[in-house]
Amino acid sequence: MQAPPNIEDLITLREASRLIPGRPHVSTLFRWIKQGKLQAWKVNQATCTTRDALQALIEPVQATGCRSRGAYDRGAILKAVGLGSTQLP
Repeated sequence: MQAPPNIEDLITLREASRLIPGRPHVSTLFRWIKQGKLQAWKVNQATCTTRDALQALIEPVQATGCRSRGAYDRGAILKAVGLGSTQLP
């Protein structure tokens, strides 16, 4: 695990879920952290991540150009992080 970033760069998982196309549930972000797909840090009792970590997570999906009605396809995002479309929450 890398050294934690500056406190100003951290965002909560709730904020992070709002920034990801398809708005996955916070529990999905926790699962991605546990699987090592999303980098995160504990600050007091809150789990936080960074915009850079989110970008690293969704960049491969954006590169494929998977889009649906102006938003990125949630199924494609979940496939990119190793979750099949059958495991949608």
